[in-house]
Amino acid sequence: MLRLLLLSITYNVPKQGAGRHFVSTLGPAVRDCWALASWVALARRAAMNAAQVLDDEVLAAYRRLVQPHVESFNCFLREGLSSVVEGVRPVEIRHPVTQKIRSFWFGSPIIGQPIKTEATVGKEQRLFPRECRQSVVI
Repeated sequence: MLRLLLLSITYNVPKQGAGRHFVSTLGPAVRDCWALASWVALARRAAMNAAQVLDDEVLAAYRRLVQPHVESFNCFLREGLSSVVEGVRPVEIRHPVTQKIRSFWFGSPIIGQPIKTEATVGKEQRLFPRECRQSVVI
């Protein structure tokens, strides 16, 4: 409601200048409205700055909260995954007829972005979680 009042006052008064020079030529009631509008603008700006500070504090607290988990995951990627893979012994399978032995093992684990291997050339090859959920994997 105050905003509408200020807009109507601003439009009805002929412009003789800008800023404080313009306000000084107006009557006391209009000057009071102008001062109130300026105060409201300053209060709004201060509230936005306080909200930004609060957002920054919340973000910093959130980062402190999740930092141990991030560090743990990064350590797992750097060292732990290789240790796990190295700890898995090879599996040997003997064919019942030919008696040929096949060995299977894990080695050189790589963590990367998921991609579609059957993607058509030129199309999007990134794989998103929604696509994984919607696909039928047996």
